[in-house]
Amino acid sequence: MRKILIFIPISIFLFSCQKQKQTSIIGGWLEVSAYTERNGQYNWGPATKFPLKLSFGADGKYSAFNDVPAGNGNYSYDHLNKELRIEIFNPFTTSIYTVSYLNDDYLIIDYNPNYKLKFVKL
Repeated sequence: MRKILIFIPISIFLFSCQKQKQTSIIGGWLEVSAYTERNGQYNWGPATKFPLKLSFGADGKYSAFNDVPAGNGNYSYDHLNKELRIEIFNPFTTSIYTVSYLNDDYLIIDYNPNYKLKFVKL
């Protein structure tokens, strides 16, 4: 009986301390939709003629490609603040974007309030 009384509080503590799984941005992503202005209204529409493909590596490297290479460099993603920081190597620039949505299947990057891209996981 005493073992059960010790086991129950320990079990409750261990189960309550389990961390929630954070969705990873690592992997390949393909643009499927763009949020832009059309006829004076902002709506989701089809991807561009040459959809953007993004690749985020576990090593902190990223690359972008549409019909031609569209940049590469380093990246970091802050899950708490939903900020994606991209450092492009040539020319060297740093940009910070908001990730408004991320799950195992979809990623939405807000480039600015009026221009967003939705990606599907490859």
